[in-house]
Amino acid sequence: MGDGKAFMQGHHPKTKEDDFRTPNYILKWVEETYGKITHDGACSKDNAVSKAFDLFGNDNLTKGDVLFINPPWNTEEVIKFVEAAAKQVKNGAIVVFLLPNKITEVSWVEQVDPWFAEVTILGGRVDFSGPHSVKGGASRWGCIIATIGEHTHTHSIWSQVTLKELKKREKERIK
Repeated sequence: MGDGKAFMQGHHPKTKEDDFRTPNYILKWVEETYGKITHDGACSKDNAVSKAFDLFGNDNLTKGDVLFINPPWNTEEVIKFVEAAAKQVKNGAIVVFLLPNKITEVSWVEQVDPWFAEVTILGGRVDFSGPHSVKGGASRWGCIIATIGEHTHTHSIWSQVTLKELKKREKERIK
């Protein structure tokens, strides 16, 4: 069985792990678009992109905070994270999610999508890094950046940016 077929059927030996790290080119774009990431709501001590934030505990966001969340991507977990994050934005913070593009699935339409203030479709598949990513690190879904909270929109509520463009910007920054 080829790697692609095994991966899609759940036979890849590392697909059940959850340490899929967000690439720097996406994090840089998030900060350019929404502000400095002040908290990470789905991280371990080894992969935090900012100060760890306990979304399901007693932590609270304040005005101006930007909480980044790349949660486990199964729909049940996404619903839990989105509903918990929605409770946090009452204080003027913004929550930015990196999610699989499942925006047309029934459970998403009913329980996830209504919370979003803005959705950006990422043209392409994200190349994740980390100890459990598959060769090349590419996700099996296309991805979106979705926000909860108020944001001064620099573009329409639904937009698209290609990952090729984000990678190009990152290379230019490094030069």
